[in-house]
Amino acid sequence: MHSTSTSTTSLLDTVTLRFRVWLARVTFGVICFFQAMRSDPPEYTKFLPQRRFTIQSTSSPRKNQYSCLRAQKFRQSKTISSAPQLSWYGPTIDQCSGFMLDSMHGTDADFCRMISDQTGAIVLDCGYAKGPEYPFPAAPNDVKDAIEYALANTEGYFDTSRITISGFSAGGALAITANASLPKGTLKGALLILGVTFVLKPAPIIAIIAIYPSVDLSLKYAIEHPPVMSEGNVNSFPSSFTEMARDSYIPPGTDMKDPRLSPVNVPISLLPEHILLVVCEEDSLRDDAVEYGRRLKAEGVKVIVKEMKRIVHYWDKWAKIGEDSLTGIAKREAYQASIDMLNLVFKSY
Repeated sequence: MHSTSTSTTSLLDTVTLRFRVWLARVTFGVICFFQAMRSDPPEYTKFLPQRRFTIQSTSSPRKNQYSCLRAQKFRQSKTISSAPQLSWYGPTIDQCSGFMLDSMHGTDADFCRMISDQTGAIVLDCGYAKGPEYPFPAAPNDVKDAIEYALANTEGYFDTSRITISGFSAGGALAITANASLPKGTLKGALLILGVTFVLKPAPIIAIIAIYPSVDLSLKYAIEHPPVMSEGNVNSFPSSFTEMARDSYIPPGTDMKDPRLSPVNVPISLLPEHILLVVCEEDSLRDDAVEYGRRLKAEGVKVIVKEMKRIVHYWDKWAKIGEDSLTGIAKREAYQASIDMLNLVFKSY
């Protein structure tokens, strides 16, 4: 009788979670639709990739969406081999994708375009598995597929000696954990985005860029310590959403110390030489990320922690980079810091 009661409760919890995720996805989709219909839509809607395609997942029946962006001055000749930059999106409904929002692909288009135009990198904006339909470790497996695609370099466009990875929020967590399952010495660096299991041949990833990343996927601190908000700001990452995101991505019985899951579990020896962490002062993920940055610096990693004052999670998706508003200036500074990091490491390799 007890077993039947437990099974019923578990089923009810699963159904409830899936309904909440569905509702969050619908809400986010409606918000994005009406934002795009405005006379002045979000900047990411104004930048189209040169190419869109899909890649079959090696761990499930899914096909992941990819977008390719390449700077105009580098597009004219196939003889020019550019450094590939793999980008996974990870923002959310108003603040973070939480590993579960399935309509986020393309919301980093303005960031990807700036990176491509100002560094010469070919940017692959990559999709990945979302929970609760495809929980951990499906997303890290998709990162593996993306890196293997870049390494295969079938069209000869990529300089595979200088691969970088970048990501926002959940995507940032996946990027930092990418080294965890790879042979020692395979990855020299990483540009924040997703997580990986293993790559079949050397992949010198040379920098990490993480923008408002989640570094501890238990999310205990973030749930228990919501940020204090400035006048006029709204908490874009409330505790109820944080719990739903965690429960969607992490199935029961998961080893929370698995280094593919949380950046804080990844040994320092597996991290790249250069890391940029962009954090928001009024973000529940901020404190964990700042403490993580201190730890990396103490261990000798060349890490830059750039804090955006009075800024909330996911702010950049609605901010105008050309405006002299608080959010516009913050977006400009955060994206420029990413560009500066990439140009620095590209010149060093």
